[in-house]
Amino acid sequence: MRVSIIKESSLIRESLIDNLTGTFPTVKNRVSSILNKLSVPDRTTAVLKAIKNRWFVV
Repeated sequence: MRVSIIKESSLIRESLIDNLTGTFPTVKNRVSSILNKLSVPDRTTAVLKAIKNRWFVV
C-alpha cells in the first residue's frame, strides 16, 4: 500500500489546493477520506503510522 501524506508544516493549505488541483473544500474532503481509511485522527498520526508500517522512509 502506498500512501502520500503532506504535513501541514511543509505546505500551506493554498499550496495543497494548487498541488492537488481542487478547491479548498475538495482538498479538505480528500484528506479527511484518507485519514478515515487509515483510521487515524490527524495528519501527524498518519505520518507516524506510515513510518511505522514502512510505507515510506524518512
